[in-house]
Formats: sequence, C-alpha cells, structure tokens
Amino acid sequence: MRLQIASYLFLFIFIFQNPMKGQKRFALSAVAGLNIAQIDGDNISGFDQLGVVTGLNFSAYINKTFNIDIELLYSQRGASTGPIRRYNIDHQFDINLVYAEVPILVKFKLDLVKKKSRKENDWFRTNLVFGLSINRLIKAEINERRITTLAGPVENVSYLELVEAFEENEINLIAAYSHRLSKKFGFSFRFTFGITALYKENIAVENDRTLRNYYLSGFCFYTF
Repeated sequence: MRLQIASYLFLFIFIFQNPMKGQKRFALSAVAGLNIAQIDGDNISGFDQLGVVTGLNFSAYINKTFNIDIELLYSQRGASTGPIRRYNIDHQFDINLVYAEVPILVKFKLDLVKKKSRKENDWFRTNLVFGLSINRLIKAEINERRITTLAGPVENVSYLELVEAFEENEINLIAAYSHRLSKKFGFSFRFTFGITALYKENIAVENDRTLRNYYLSGFCFYTF
C-alpha cells in the first residue's frame, strides 16, 4: 500500500513539473474577494447582501485554447432588505447563508503573452470563463422583524419558519471574466445563478414561493 501511494505521489509530481508546449500542466492559485448577493423570490430587489468568498483554484492545461479549472471555495451570501430601504418596509430581514462551493469551469484563453526566456512559460492575460458550481449549505441564519405602518399590510411569509426547509445542495451556472495584471496576479468578475432552488414551494406553507440564489462576485487571485 505504501509503495502504491509513493508511486502515485511521484507520478503527480512528475506531471505537475513536466511542461507541455510552453505551459505547466497544472497551476494552483489562491482567491479572495466579495460576493454581492440577493435571492430571487423574496419580494425585495437589489444586491444588498455582502459576503466573503475565499479559497483555492486548480487549473489544468488542456491546449492553447482552454483550461479546465476546479475550485474549492468558502462563500457567504444570502439576501437583505438593505440599509437604505430598511425603515421603509414592513417586513425587514437578513438571510445569511454560508456555502462550501466546488465550481467546475472551462476557461477560454485570450491575449497570449510570450515567454521572454527559456526558464519562463507563455501565459494568457485575459480569460472568459463558463461552468457549473456544486454547492453545500453549511450554515443558515435568519434575522427577521416586522413593523406596523400605514404603508400596507405586513407580508405573511416568515423566513424563520422556512429556514429548516432550505435545500442543503445547490447547482449554479457561472459566467466570468478574468484578467491578469502580471503572470502571478490578477482579478476576476463573476455572475452566478442558481439552477436549483434554495426553497421550493410547499402547499403546507402559507404564501407559497420559490427562492433562488444569485449573486455577483469580485475577487483577486494569486498563482503560485
């Protein structure tokens, strides 16, 4: 068993270090940034919920046109009535969600930068990215209160009652743009939309609805 493990480790190191047509086979990057999120179906518009996103990106060289990336991310998102509208509505809430995300991405490479010496590798300044994300809900917190005004009736739905029915697993669609300022450092903007629902309609709950996550992300990355 130890011999097999050592053999696999040696093979992995050999593949990682062996260049392919001026490119490394694999690259590892650290990413960190912010999510600006909302939930479709909560009857509140605007990206008012901020959260941290951080983790690792593993990129595999396929050819000169594209790479395949797999990420492991810690991601905070959810929804909020927001600081501006907070005192203008009857139903005020903050939905704080924490996910473990595994995006699987196809990265189309543009704007080639040629290597300047034999010790260097070619790299691409710009990338268009598309893919799917498989997510696991690891924490959900709801802060909710209602106020009575003359503006209209208080909404009947309670997210405190729905939180136990939130789906633990989620699949998202991703579209992104990334740009390298140097070979090692760059930034990315990403839009993510939930294919599966956070909460599905339930005939046993008053004010039936479907809730679906979507959010914008902006983060920096550093390639080792």
